[in-house]
Amino acid sequence: MSLSRRKLWPALLAVAVLGVAASPAFAQRFVGNGGAPRIISPRYFVTPVNPNGGPPNTAQQFLFNSAVLGRAIRNIPPDVRAFSYGYSPYVPQVVVPSAVPYSPYLGGSPYSGMSPYALSTVAPSSGYPAGATLSTSPYSLSTTTGTGSYSPSSYGGGYGGYGYSNISGDVTAGSTLNGLASYTQAYGQYLINSQQASLQREKVRQEKFDTYRKELEYRQWYDRMRLTSAQMRENDLREDLRVARNSATASEIYSARPLNDLLRSAIKTAGPNNLNRGPQIDLTEVNLGNIHVSTRDGGNIGLLQAEKNQKLVMNWPAVLEDKKKFETWPEELTKALTEAVAALRQGEAPSKAKLQDIDNLVAKMKARLEEPGMVDDMSTVQFSQARGFMRHLEQAVRALRSRDAVNYFNDTWKAKGRTVSELIDNMQKNGLEFAAATPGDEAAYTALYNALRAYEGGLQVALSTPIAPK
Repeated sequence: MSLSRRKLWPALLAVAVLGVAASPAFAQRFVGNGGAPRIISPRYFVTPVNPNGGPPNTAQQFLFNSAVLGRAIRNIPPDVRAFSYGYSPYVPQVVVPSAVPYSPYLGGSPYSGMSPYALSTVAPSSGYPAGATLSTSPYSLSTTTGTGSYSPSSYGGGYGGYGYSNISGDVTAGSTLNGLASYTQAYGQYLINSQQASLQREKVRQEKFDTYRKELEYRQWYDRMRLTSAQMRENDLREDLRVARNSATASEIYSARPLNDLLRSAIKTAGPNNLNRGPQIDLTEVNLGNIHVSTRDGGNIGLLQAEKNQKLVMNWPAVLEDKKKFETWPEELTKALTEAVAALRQGEAPSKAKLQDIDNLVAKMKARLEEPGMVDDMSTVQFSQARGFMRHLEQAVRALRSRDAVNYFNDTWKAKGRTVSELIDNMQKNGLEFAAATPGDEAAYTALYNALRAYEGGLQVALSTPIAPK
């Protein structure tokens, strides 16, 4: 070995010692020619770390990776950071800032690829060179050979592209924990938002059930409040009875409606055996022969009861006897009705041909009366009398067509009784009700209405008072 070689060995040994001592360094500093960045290995990591983001097979490598990810996440605005791992439809959308500060050592724009999953691969020349580091570009996985000195060509030429490799500089314990905390905070915020979204969906679901329950309760309430057909009929009957007891008009009395309301009330109140408990009102002064009755079929033979010389006395209104308007139809109809009544008085039903002739004549007169020009030829009173008479005539024909029409003429279906209680008892047993009054019967109907109203009121008072024991 020459003298020159012996002098060179101490220098080489000193360089090696310095290299070994410098390997555990944790800070990054810029030395060398032109201020080129030079990465010195962490000085308190027991084993070296891979600055290219290798698998975290050691605690040191995990902390190093967390620091890099934390620094990347810190460059994302807080509003965006919380949604790095998911999306919540219940949080307002993030407004992206129009300008973001740029720093080549902090990864540039926070929207230029700071994803922690886009790590570029930097191929070392040997071991873990100080110049090899993570690239912040998500668009290219560049391979850079670190030499420990700055060279523009190794970064794509000047400042072009995104290939700055200094994101791992100055990885201290504080920055490592801060980065890990930022990462944990972002992921925790994502979990919180996910749970809030789940709670909100559950709340909406519960509100839907509450709405369904309220709809069901409303329908049940509506069904309880809505009147049925039976309830509406009961209300109508109650109102009719109130009018019959207090303020029935003359036209209502002649229609027999208030009389039937009082009749039904007395039968319902007294029952089958208590009619005699009402006041004993004498009916000898009331001409019951002019009181007409009918069955539930609705017939009324009021026009067919008056006879003279074995011929019906119909008492046609003068306007209906006008031959220019109604020809000889009233005379023909009177003759046909007289023959039908005569058959019934003998206990026989009228022939079908006779009843058909009566129906045809009634239909002709009714159609002529309803012609448009006919109203102009009559006064209001005349037209009202003509329509009322035709209505009574239709009821009489209906009574003739009844299966038991003979009972109208053998005194079976007839208003009779010395007192009001006897009259009501007879009506109840035969299933009868009062029919409307015909012309000339008004006085008898008014007298009977007053007697029925007095009896029904007295019966209510008598039955509400308990019977004294004997």
